[in-house]
Amino acid sequence: VGGPALGIWQMEPVTYHDIWINCDAINDNKLGRQLLSMTDRNRHDTKEKRVFSMATTPEYACAMARLKYSMDPMPLPDHNDIKAVYDYYKRIYNTPLGASTYKKFKSALANNHIMDVEL
Repeated sequence: VGGPALGIWQMEPVTYHDIWINCDAINDNKLGRQLLSMTDRNRHDTKEKRVFSMATTPEYACAMARLKYSMDPMPLPDHNDIKAVYDYYKRIYNTPLGASTYKKFKSALANNHIMDVEL
């Protein structure tokens, strides 16, 4: 939605700002302070500058992506059900208008050996 999508999770700035405004978990001052301490920017930088930390700090980008999923009331799908994981991702993160397809999703999992990792 106007980009640029940032970080390894490719989060749009609009999504990033929505999380900071609407995520119940982030409204906990302790969590908010912890997240800001992960950024490579000064805590007093503007929101517009801090968003770019997702491109330079993978841990911060990961936390923001997880918070996006935490805003959905539905439980996470079984990680062994790849189609269910994709459907969840598509609904919450990529949206019906997004470029992701199930074929691309499965290919990325295979190419990056994601399912070879033991949880």
